[in-house]
Parts: sequence; structure tokens; C-alpha cells
Amino acid sequence: MKANLKTILALTIKASLSKPTKKSELNKVKIKLITKEPHLFYIEEYTKTQSFHKTLNYDECLTYVKKILGKTFKAALFQTAEKDYQFLTNKRGFTRLLEQEPSKEKNETALEKTSHNKAKNYLLAEDRPIPFLVALGIMNKEGKVLAKKQKKFRQINRFLEFVDDILGDLCKEAEPTEKNPLSIVDFGCGKSYLTFALYHFIVIEKKIPAKIIGLDLRSDVIQSCTELAKTCKYTDLLFFNDSIENFLSDKNNSQKNLDLVISLHACNTATDYALASAIQKKAKVILSVPCCQHELHSALQKQPLPSDNPYEPFGRYGIIREQFSALTTDLMRALLLEEAGYKVQVLEFIDIEHTAKNLLIRAVKRKTGSLKDKTKNSPTPSKSTESLKILQKELGIKLTLETLLADEKP
Repeated sequence: MKANLKTILALTIKASLSKPTKKSELNKVKIKLITKEPHLFYIEEYTKTQSFHKTLNYDECLTYVKKILGKTFKAALFQTAEKDYQFLTNKRGFTRLLEQEPSKEKNETALEKTSHNKAKNYLLAEDRPIPFLVALGIMNKEGKVLAKKQKKFRQINRFLEFVDDILGDLCKEAEPTEKNPLSIVDFGCGKSYLTFALYHFIVIEKKIPAKIIGLDLRSDVIQSCTELAKTCKYTDLLFFNDSIENFLSDKNNSQKNLDLVISLHACNTATDYALASAIQKKAKVILSVPCCQHELHSALQKQPLPSDNPYEPFGRYGIIREQFSALTTDLMRALLLEEAGYKVQVLEFIDIEHTAKNLLIRAVKRKTGSLKDKTKNSPTPSKSTESLKILQKELGIKLTLETLLADEKP
């Protein structure tokens, strides 16, 4: 039976356990496949007056079913795309397995929904309530994503894809434990949609020990985030009303070197301060979505380039000057990160139709070890320095990030 149950569960789309024993507090249990990769199940437990919910991976679900099948519940039905499997337990405790023709139409529809989620790569699946998403008004209490919040829900999942891509290698490098969890800081966390998503994904879904800190200068935002973290019982998700520089200063904070630094939509040079702090703390991975890159744009407005400068045409028209300045600023930031010893990618964060601030800079610290190189033909620091000097000479500007990094050098 055990071998059969293991195989059946691997194919299960949904299941239900019924006919509880007299001593059982539960009346029924429903199991629903959320995603195949990772293999996750959504569990609903029902008493006479309440229902309880949890998410289990394949191994956890198998252990859970073995514990209650034939003991707490005398009957169970497992539905797959090919067959239905029914377990029945008699009074003497003997359990037999019956194979039946599938509830084909229903099973295929359920499988299609699972495949649909997989195709979208939703790491936080729909149709199951997640406390912070419900509290933030993205989901209703039944786990349905509200129509007006579909874009935000896709954005959250897209961000988690970038994290998931490097998470395994980051854990091999950092080797997190309960006593030495991953150290993560979100600079300028704002309302913290992504900060909460990151905690839920890493700590709750992946069960990786992590301590995440969100910083923001708005006290009302920090207060509401702190209250929500307590409500969700996210014990290692903390928020502080503080600046980046003050929080990480030696006299104010004994924060160890950081594993992951996040800076999402930090306005103008706030992105530079976040990147400089991350480099200073030797962050293993940096994820940054820059916003409102005014520094170069203002310089080109104030002092247009001479007519013989190859970049002069980019400053003639307002909208082109603005977009050129934003892209060039982020290019120079990427070059400075490479110069500081990082392997860098500039990726599309979310479709341009959702937000104009759609570039994500992902930087992984160069180090001989298990953290894999996520880039191909990554330029050397010396090549990056050469390219950076050319841009600085032609545009007549050094970014705030370079000034901050220069101040750190002995």
C-alpha cells in the first residue's frame, strides 16, 4: 500500500479523506495540487465549526496522508488524470485499494488549471489564501486574486522568479541555519508588497531560515508593515524607520555582511546609496529596480553637450533625453558594479505595459565557490572601467554611486 500511495500521490490532482473515526476532531480533509514544479499541495481541514489551511510539499503531504489514512479517516479518494483511486478501511483496520474510471472532465479541467499556473510560473499560486496578500487587498479570503490587482500579483511573482533563480546557489554559499539565517535588507521598502512576498516565499514556502529587514523613511508605512508582520506571525520580518546610511553605520549597527540586498524603485540617487551600501557590506546578491534617474538628465538640461560630441543628438529632444539619461545612468551603475567585483545582468522586471520602471539590475558577487555565474561572457572589471571612463569623458559626469564608492576606498 505504501508504494502505491507514494505513486498515486505523485499523480494526484485533488483528493478527499472522509468517514472519520469517532475520536477524530476533523470531519473531512481536502487536498488540491497547486503546482507540479515545485510540487505543492494545498490542504483544507474541516471540523464542525472551522476550517484550517496549509501548504505542503510532496514529501510533507505524503507523510501527512500516511499519518491519517486508515487511522483518522476510513475512506479516501485520490483523483488523477488517468484514474481515480479509492482507499477503504474496514473495522479490523485492513485497507484495500480500488481503481476506478476517472471523473475525466473534472480531472482534466483541474489539471489544465495547474498547467496554466505552471505556464505562468506563479510561485505564489492563485486559488489559495495567503495571509499577507489578503491583508494587502490583493486576494480575497477565498484566495482569489482581485481583478484590479492582477498586475500587482504578476509583478510579485515575477520578482520571486528572479530570487528563485539564484536562491539555491545563494544558500550553498551562505549555508543558512536557524542560528545563522540568510541576512536580507530591503532599502526603501515602502508598502512592502515584495518584502512580504520574499519572506513568505523563502521562509514559509521554501523553509529556508532568513531574517529580512525593511527600511523606509516614512514612519506611518513602517508602523503598518510592522503590524501586518505581527498579524501574519512573520517573526523574522522586521521594519525600521531609518535611512540606509544610519542603519548600516558602524556606530549604530553591528549588522554582519549581507547575503541579499533589495532596492526597488528607490528614487534618483537613493538607488546609488543603496548600491554603495550593498557593496560596502559585501552583499552576495543585489537586486535593484532603479527609478527616476534625474542626475544625468538634469546635467544635460543644464549644460547641453557640444555639437561635435557623439552623444549630442540624444540631448536635443526632451523625451529622448529623458530615456537616454535613464538607460545610460543604469548602464554606468552596472559598469560600476562590475568594477566592484560583481557579475551583472540588466533584465526586464515586468512588461513595459505595467510600469515604465521595468529594468532590474541583478548583481552576483564574483567569488570562487558554489555561487554560479548567471551570466555568459561576463566582462572583466578592467573592461568595465575602460567603458565607464569613455562614458564619463563624453558625458562629462560622474554618478553619485562612483563618488560614494570612492569615499569608501582607503
